[in-house]
Parts: sequence; C-alpha cells; structure tokens
Amino acid sequence: MKTFLREVAEAMHAEHGTALRDVAVILPTRRAGLYLRNELAAVAGAALWSPELFTFPEFMQRLSGVHLVDRVTGLFDLYTISAQNGKREPLEAFLSWAPAVLRDMSEVDAHMIDLAAFYCDLRAIEEIENWSLRSMGTPSPGQQRLMDHWSRMKELHAALNLRSIELGRGSAGWMERTAVERCAKGEARMEWKAAWFVGANALTTAQQRVLEHCRASGIARLAWDADRWYLDFPQQEAGHHLRPLISSMGAGSVPPSDHLRTLDRSVRVVELPDDLSQCWHAASLITGMSKAERARTAIVLADESLLMPLLRALPAAAGPVNVTMGALLRTLPAAAWIEAVLALHQCATTTAIGYAELEALLLHPYLQRIDVTGSRDVVERLRGLERPFIPRNVVVTVIDELVPALASGIS
Repeated sequence: MKTFLREVAEAMHAEHGTALRDVAVILPTRRAGLYLRNELAAVAGAALWSPELFTFPEFMQRLSGVHLVDRVTGLFDLYTISAQNGKREPLEAFLSWAPAVLRDMSEVDAHMIDLAAFYCDLRAIEEIENWSLRSMGTPSPGQQRLMDHWSRMKELHAALNLRSIELGRGSAGWMERTAVERCAKGEARMEWKAAWFVGANALTTAQQRVLEHCRASGIARLAWDADRWYLDFPQQEAGHHLRPLISSMGAGSVPPSDHLRTLDRSVRVVELPDDLSQCWHAASLITGMSKAERARTAIVLADESLLMPLLRALPAAAGPVNVTMGALLRTLPAAAWIEAVLALHQCATTTAIGYAELEALLLHPYLQRIDVTGSRDVVERLRGLERPFIPRNVVVTVIDELVPALASGIS
C-alpha cells in the first residue's frame, strides 16, 4: 500500500519533475515535511530541487509580512494598551483574565469577524440570556459593569490591532487577518508557480480564504489526507470539516482514499493493570522490532503525562525517536527542581532554614549528578541535629566544609 505522502510525491513529480524550486508545499506539521522530502527523493531517484515547505501558520506569516509574537509579548502589549486606555491594575490582577481574552481576540481575527458587530452581539446575547434591560428599567451596578466590560473589550481589541499595525507584529489571528487583506489588495507576494496544500483540514476562515485566493490565481494544488469511510457518512464526525472543503474545491490531485474499507486490518488488545504498565509493555514491543519496523511504527498516547514514563522505559537500543506531542513543563524534572528552590526560599528566614525543604533540594537528581557524595553527606550531618529549622550559619558551615561549590548559593 502506498502511503499518502508517497502519492503526493508521485503527483508532484508527475507535474513538475525535479524542478521543484518554485513550488511551495503547505503541510500540517514540519515533521510531515521531513517525510515528504524522503518520498520525493525516492520517487525522483536523482538529485532535485527541494520545494519550499511551510506549515499553514508559516505560510500565512509569509503572506502577511507580520511577525508572530509569543504569548508573553502579546500579554505585555495588551497590558500596555489596557493601561493607556485608563485602567491601570496590578499585573497579577491583569493576568487573571488577560490570557483568555488574548486567545479569544486571536480567534476572532482568524475567523475574519467584524469587531463592532461581534462585541455588540455579545452584549445583546448577555441581555437576552440573563435579563431584559427594557423591562427592568435602569440596569443594576452589576449589569452596568458587564455592559461596560464588552464595550471595553471592543476598544482594547481595536487598539491592540492598531498597535500590531504600528509594530508589524501580532497574534496568530491578526497575522491571518492581515494575510487575507493583503491577498485581497494584491499586495501579498505569490512567489511560486504552484502551491500544494497537503492534508488541509479544520481551516480557519482566514486560511480558507487564502486557499481560495490561491485557487483563483491558478497556483493551488490540493491533496486531501482523508478516507471515504468517514467522508461519505455524515454521522462520522471525523469528516465534519473536510466535507464542505472537498465539496467546494473538488477531489484534488490526490483524492481521498478508500483504504479503511478495502485493506485488511488487525487489532490486538492487551489488558494491563495501570498506565505505567502500558508504557513498559509498549517499550518491550519496540525492543523486539527491527530498525525498519520501528521506523514504520507510531505510539499514540491517550494521556500526555505518559510521555516521560514512556521515554524512560524505551531502551537505548531503540535509537532516536520523533516526538510529535509536547510535554508539560510540570512533568519535567526541571519543574520539581525549581519548586524545591522556591520552597526553600519561602521557608527560609534571615536566621534559619527549613530542614525538609533543604533536604528536598540537596537530594534532587540535578544536584546528585553533580556531586552524589557531598550533598548526601550534608543531609546526613544536618539530619543528626534533629531540628526542623537549622540556623543559617550552621547550614553554611556544613556545606562549606563538605560541598564548597554550593556554599555561596546558600549564604
């Protein structure tokens, strides 16, 4: 059976040959681009120019000319605007509501929604669902605050977009809105003879309009990574976003497959007592595979917290692995080390240090890798004092004697 990316590579080679220098490929992930390059090399069987590979956000950024800001910078931009609009508040109070608002503003821009109508509708919906201002007369202070909230959000959103124009940077949603506007004005540079949209699915309104602009320009090529099993049956939610796209844009150069219905499949169910057992069992299966089999194997985790246990369970002989999912910072050893440092500072006074917190820090694996013997000796010496809080000068003296490298950090 040919893989989807092999079919894409064959379609691209059939149309362009090895002259892919002026071709763009828009993929769901950067990882998919690595495998597509391998398939193109295998199909061509000779040296060739690689196409320019993008994820959809990267493609939108190229067309918009807007620099995508990180989350922290976006929050500080919103904080600056909020202060300029007459509401200065402590940063911790601002951060209690700003991340959700910033995310919502980006979604509004990505779906090309008119700001004035949007925030006016939100106020009207609130009135209909919770009260009727016409029947109640003068609104209460709480009702007035809520109405003022939506008016203020509209002002903040408009001001944030103006700031994005001035600085040439903004959220992902603003970047996409700008890309659509530049395409409509003919300002977006289409530098390619063909743009292949591979595996597009669940597009925002802005992304769909850019795709439609590329189709109107005659450069768009479509390759749908989908199967007829769920496309042809409306009750299958997996095809919810793809059905209208394929209906309006056609089957494309690589139409949906019918593999789920026609190919043989096998499912093996293994019952295990807990989550960690699943990780160790998966690692044992990987160990028994050849290098070629491992290259064609994917492990799908239902719980992202199992990523670190799985990686620890995999043997070194398994070789390098490609991790697609992200790992939460709180699941990494560094998070526990930072928590130990903060706990020590929180409990320490000018004269004494908590023993339990100091022990947690000194026995942390990060310090153990530096000097196992020294830190353990410090813990044993301080434990012998049998005191929950130990004078700071005593701690510094013991550490200076046994582990001099740590003394300056404690003192």
